[in-house]
Amino acid sequence: ALQLFSGEAKETTEVDGGDRGCEVSFLQAQVEGIDVDNRKIVVSKSADAAGGIETMEYDALVIATGSEISLDAIPGASEYALPFYTVEQALELKRRLALLDTHLEDAGAIDGENGTDRKQPVNVVVVGGGYSGVELALNLVDRFGGSDGEAQVTLVHRGEQVLEYATDHNRNAGVDRLKSAGVKVMTSTSVEEVLPCEDEDGVISTLEKQQCVVKLSTNDDEEANETLLPTTLLLWTAGATPTSERNTGVRNSVLPRDAMGRILTSPTLNVPQHPNVFAIGDCSRPKKVPYPGTAQVAIQQATVAAWNAYATLTYGNDKNRRRTTGADVESKLLPFKFLNLGEMMTLGSDDATISTLGGMAELSGPAASWLRRWIYAVRMPTARQGLRAAVDGTGRKLARSSALGGGGRRRKSKPVEWN
Repeated sequence: ALQLFSGEAKETTEVDGGDRGCEVSFLQAQVEGIDVDNRKIVVSKSADAAGGIETMEYDALVIATGSEISLDAIPGASEYALPFYTVEQALELKRRLALLDTHLEDAGAIDGENGTDRKQPVNVVVVGGGYSGVELALNLVDRFGGSDGEAQVTLVHRGEQVLEYATDHNRNAGVDRLKSAGVKVMTSTSVEEVLPCEDEDGVISTLEKQQCVVKLSTNDDEEANETLLPTTLLLWTAGATPTSERNTGVRNSVLPRDAMGRILTSPTLNVPQHPNVFAIGDCSRPKKVPYPGTAQVAIQQATVAAWNAYATLTYGNDKNRRRTTGADVESKLLPFKFLNLGEMMTLGSDDATISTLGGMAELSGPAASWLRRWIYAVRMPTARQGLRAAVDGTGRKLARSSALGGGGRRRKSKPVEWN
C-alpha cells in the first residue's frame, strides 16, 4: 500500500501470473466458511452472499488472509478515519488527497483575487507510531512540499516512543527524520473519540466530508490531559487484527484460534487436528510468542508452507507411509525457523534507513533509499516481476528527483500554524 501511495509502484488491474506456464488459477470471491471435516470452502462471488454461494473442495488449504485495521473500539473513528493497510485504502487516500489539492488550489485562487489569506489550516493526523505510521507521515510531508509545505502532519502514538520494535539505528534515523521534517509527534497519547467538525454556528464544515475533531488523552506525569485536535484528514495505522469484518468467513470454522483470532498451528505451519490445513502470516500463530507482523515473516513462511503442502499431498499425513517408488524415505515436514534479515524503512521520497546482519550493516539517507528500492525488486516472487519493479521504480524515482532538483517540488507556502 505504501509503495502505491508514494509512487514507487503503479496502479494496475493486471493479474500477473508470474512466469509463463505457471499453473495458478485466480478466483476473486469472499470466503463465507470453511468445512475442514469435509475439506470444503464456502465462497460467494457477488456482493450479495445469498445470491452466489458456491462450494469448493480442496486437498490442501493454505490460509493467508492477513490482518486489517479495526476502528470499532473508538467512537466516531469508523465514520471519519481512513485505515491505511490495503491497496484499496491506498487508492482511496490518493483520491482524498487529490480532492484536497483541488480545494487548496481553488482557495488560493480566490485569496489571490481578494488579496487575502483565509485558507483553512490543513491538519493531517496519523494514528499509530509503528513502521507504517512513521513511513506514511514522512511520505505525506514530502507530498505537501516538505517542512515548509501547506500541511501540518501530526503523528499520534499511545506508546512512550515511536518505532518501539525497530532496531536502534532505524529508530534513531526515523526520529531524527520526523524532527527535521516538522512532524508533530505526540507520544503517550490515545484517541478517545472522533467528533464531527463544527464551526461556531454549529454548522458542519464544507472543507471535506472527512474533516473532524480528534479528542486525545495524553498521560503526562500520571495525569491525563485532554486535547481537541481539528483534523482535515485522519489516517489510521494502529490496531491491525485478523478478526476484521472481511475475514469473518475464515473464522466461520472449527479451526483453533487464540484470543486475538489467530489460527493456532504447529511449527510446521499446519493445524495439528487438520494436517492438510496451513496458515501463514498475520492470521497465524505457530508458537507461544508470536512472530513480528512483518512481510519478511510471511514470505519465509510461504516457502515452508508450500513445501509442506506438497509433502503432505505427495507422501500423505502418515509418517510411516513410504514413497511409491519403495524408497525407505519417510515424509518429513519442515519446521519454520524465522531468519531475521533486518529491516528497511522509507523515510520519504528520497530517504530511507536499513539495518541488517544483526546491526553489522547499517545505512540511511538517499543511498539507503536506492538500495531499498533494489532489494524490494529482488524480493519479488518472479524474475519478470522483479525486473518490472526495478525498471518502474527506478524510472519513477529518477523522475521525482529530477522534478525536485528543477524546482518541481509541490506547492510551497508559509508554514501552517495550529489554531
